[in-house]
Amino acid sequence: MPRRAAKLDDSRKAAAGRRPSRPVAGNRRTRIGDHVGAQLRGWLQRVTRAHATLCHVVRVYGAPERAGGASNAGNVYVERAASGDPTLLHDALGAAIDTLAGIRAEVSDHMDQTRPCRGKPGSAAKVEEMARRAAAGHSIFNSSDRIRE
Repeated sequence: MPRRAAKLDDSRKAAAGRRPSRPVAGNRRTRIGDHVGAQLRGWLQRVTRAHATLCHVVRVYGAPERAGGASNAGNVYVERAASGDPTLLHDALGAAIDTLAGIRAEVSDHMDQTRPCRGKPGSAAKVEEMARRAAAGHSIFNSSDRIRE
């Protein structure tokens, strides 16, 4: 956006009572705080890598001369992107989907690691157990919960 257009946009925002936009710093990273456990940090880092791979592929199609490396088929990424070859995108999507599905399965398994509750549905014991599970970040429903008659 040209500088004049940015100033006009900021003045419109100010007139509307919103904060003017600030320039975005290059190479800005989101830092994961210490309050996050090591396991969650690992999942988040893997999600970030999958996202970065997809972003790189999109940039390669926009500017193929910036790419590098070779695919399993032996064609360089530059040639594939420059020719508009959709298999490059297909390969990247497949890898990202597989990675994300694996992370999702691990998170689900982690959330389902709860002791079975033997309280009747709606009982104080059952409600307390479900609240404890929710507070711990686990799934509140567990297939091994038993209903006592």
